[in-house]
Amino acid sequence: QGEHRCPIHDVIQSNPQIRVLALTATPGNHQASIQQLIANLSISAMIIKYNDDKDLRPYRFDTKIELVACPLPPELRDIRSTLV
Repeated sequence: QGEHRCPIHDVIQSNPQIRVLALTATPGNHQASIQQLIANLSISAMIIKYNDDKDLRPYRFDTKIELVACPLPPELRDIRSTLV
């Protein structure tokens, strides 16, 4: 949840006619975070692609995702318990 508007916001303010082309592999997992990105970057159009889209298949490689759960050390567990 970074602040995406820092440098680009100043550019847009100084030249509202500017066009910005931006790409991201992961705009967010939730509608609210994606909407925040759209607002912060003054995005007027967005194209969403998925791994199985026909035009992406030639450029996609098989991936293997393996979730590895690592136990937290006691110090971090203590910090987490105070924050949550």
